[in-house]
Amino acid sequence: MKYFYFFFFIILFSSCEAQENHDEDASLPKSLPVTILNQWYERCKDSIIILAHGGASAYEPFNSISAFKKAFELKADGIELDLMNSKDDSIMVFHDLNTKRYTGVDYNVVQTNANVLRSLNIGNGEKMPFLSEIFEVVPKGKKIYLEIKWWQEPSSRKNLNLLNKLIKQIEKSGRINDCVVVCIDFNYLIKVKMIKPELNLFWINYDASKSGDASQLLSRYNFQGCNIFSGIINSELSDSLVSKNKFLFAWTIDDGNFALDLCKKYKVNGIYTNKPDVIRRSLNGLKN
Repeated sequence: MKYFYFFFFIILFSSCEAQENHDEDASLPKSLPVTILNQWYERCKDSIIILAHGGASAYEPFNSISAFKKAFELKADGIELDLMNSKDDSIMVFHDLNTKRYTGVDYNVVQTNANVLRSLNIGNGEKMPFLSEIFEVVPKGKKIYLEIKWWQEPSSRKNLNLLNKLIKQIEKSGRINDCVVVCIDFNYLIKVKMIKPELNLFWINYDASKSGDASQLLSRYNFQGCNIFSGIINSELSDSLVSKNKFLFAWTIDDGNFALDLCKKYKVNGIYTNKPDVIRRSLNGLKN
């Protein structure tokens, strides 16, 4: 069955490239079969995962190797990082489409070759990492949440080679069970699932008007959870996700008291934070 979806996706993708004005998402399936069982959810449903947002980015440069290393020194359970692509289709760990905010130098990431991007200083003299470098510094068994940012750039969104390259790097790393692919664009996540059904996928949502449909959408397409802006989490959303065995992660929280209150009030399975040490100390209050 998964090969059917693979070839279906290739046909769909080629059609999108050939027709400039065609709505590339119009022919996506209305649902996908269950391909991942619930062992991860059953094992972790009663714990709270602390994810270092761009690494321990309150202390080291955002999305830097040092920030990811620091995250585990501060007892994070995993890291979240952002993925962009270079002009030559290298997969770069970087948040923005433009380099100016983090480097002080003005380049469009997807229009610039990796060797140029790697020459920039993202903070404290550090280079923009390749995704392949991250797998080398994250301890085995720790979660790696890979947020795809390139979906927003039309040429990258239609680049099948780029998506296949990401999946091959995950496979080569031997870390498929540690990885979770994350994106704000639900339709793009469907495409990821069609190519690699075994991947764990999380949808990002900050729109309260869409949160009510979250549990049904996740179940329909066999996604494992969602990252929700902490300000829109409510009991209805939390209860509906629990009923469907789906994870609820809240972002991005650096205030320990707020994190503790949120976790007491709702069924939150994970916290995104720039300060994993602060959140770790605060959540110890749940044991008291």
